[in-house]
This record gives sequence, C-alpha cells and structure tokens, in this order.
Amino acid sequence: MTRDPVPWLLDPINPSARWLTLRDIFQRPVAELGREREALLAWAPVQTLMAQADSHNFWSRATDPYFGGPLGTFGTLYALAQADVPSFPIAERASESLFSAGQSADGRFALSTPGPQIWLCYTGMALQILWHFGWGEDPRTDAARAILVQIINQLPARLTCPLVGDRCAPGEAKALAGLLSIPAERRKAADNDAIAKLAERLLTQFGKQEQDSQWQPSNFPRYYGSDIIELTYLLARAGWHTHPRFRELLQELLTLQTAQGRWCKDRGSGGYLDVEPVYQPSRWLTWQAVVTLIMVYGQAENPYATP
Repeated sequence: MTRDPVPWLLDPINPSARWLTLRDIFQRPVAELGREREALLAWAPVQTLMAQADSHNFWSRATDPYFGGPLGTFGTLYALAQADVPSFPIAERASESLFSAGQSADGRFALSTPGPQIWLCYTGMALQILWHFGWGEDPRTDAARAILVQIINQLPARLTCPLVGDRCAPGEAKALAGLLSIPAERRKAADNDAIAKLAERLLTQFGKQEQDSQWQPSNFPRYYGSDIIELTYLLARAGWHTHPRFRELLQELLTLQTAQGRWCKDRGSGGYLDVEPVYQPSRWLTWQAVVTLIMVYGQAENPYATP
C-alpha cells in the first residue's frame, strides 16, 4: 500500500463508508456505533429515496420490483443493503414484497418466469437484500438458498445466464455474495460446498480473456455487474485468498490503487446512492479494498483494530 487511506474514510461526507470503516477496519462493536447509524439514516441521499418511495409501488411497480433497474424497488433495496443502511419501515415492506412479486414458485428470483437457468445474479442479490432487511429466517428466503445451492452443487450445467447465453462470471460473483450473506453459523454443509465450488470456478477462470472481459469498471453501489474489487473481496471473504491463483487477482487489485492509496470509481451505477463522482477516489471502494487486504494479510497487520 502507498499512502494510508484509512483516515480519509472517516470523513462524515459519506456516513456509509465511515460506518463500514469503523465496523470492519477499526473493529468497533456495533453497539458503540449508534450515532453513526443514525447519521446514515439521516444522510441526504437516503432521505431522498425515502421521500421518493410510494406506499404501494415502492420505487417501481408493485407487480414488478425489477422495473426501473438500479432506480427500481429491487435495485434500490440492493443499494441500501450494500451500503449497510439500517432498515426502515418502507424498505422492510418493500423487501417483503419481493417474495410475491419477484420470486418464482421454486424459489428463484428472476425478471420473468425462468427457464432452466438459475438467474444467478438476481437470486444472489435477493439473498443479500433479504438477509439485510430481516427476512433471512423466512422459509421463502430459504427456498431461494436451497434452489441456488442445489443447482451449484448438483446441476452446474445450468449455471448459465439467459441474457449472455453462456457462463456469466459476474453472476457467479453475485451468487457467491448471496451465500456469504448468510451468517457463517447458519450455513449448512451444502451451502459451504456451494461457496467453495463458486470460488474455485471464479479463480480457475480468472485470466481467461472471454471471462475477464465480463468484469466492469469499478463502481459502488453495484447492480448486476461486478468488478475486480468486488471479486477480490468476495474470494477473500470465502477464505480462498491462499489459493495460488488469488495472488494474480490481488496484483490486479493493487494496480488499481492510486498514489494516495485510494481506489477510484470508474463508472456510475445510476441509483439513488450513486453519489460519488466518476473517475475520482471512492470511499466505498477504498473501504472494500482495504478490508480485502486485511483479510489477506491478517489483523496483525491492521494498526487500527480495537484491542
């Protein structure tokens, strides 16, 4: 790492990045961060999206939470979950509505009635949303987990994207993120097997031109696309940072770092929380990259961790 970016992350201009930094880098107990969570709910972009919400349609259409993409109900909930914004009443109701308006009978989340493919991205994103907003223990959430795990473990030929028509590495990253959103103590053996299979697929394919072309320029919050920063972060969370191929990926992450020790946002996401300027250092992306490095090198190398 070049210059230390961590003090810059504490600027209250981005209450989400500040909260995440205190929790994940400084290792502060959540119970001590009540003021930071209040500031996050009071943040102007969050207040704006609250004001834009409709009591029935939420941020899109009651019958189609995917309508509107990043600005729709599904996209807005996903951005809130990534930024770790605490739950509030209309977001809790909107996330529950995903069960009736966005989930198929067999548990998958998809834009329309799905064929044999799993729609890895939407099912993985939905798991992140539902666990974040308090629906993780719901049987309908478990149905999504179960179908995702079943296809990964038993039917890998179905791990293709209906839009791409072939394998979609970012979709696999979203599925991995969804399974990692399940608390470790709640995961079943099959969940851990699926996490390992996805991590191995992503690592063994990294460096192949046809797969690497699918990674987008870095941004946050993300939608169904993904980038090298997210990929590295997820693989480290999954415990695969000791794999020989991970070092190649880690080098890619480090080449994205600026002389000031920060990571830049290179594209917009278009949602309500798309607040950081493009082509400028991003506090969110820098937090995620620093946390990845801590996971790789160990807490002993983290001078900010609370004793």
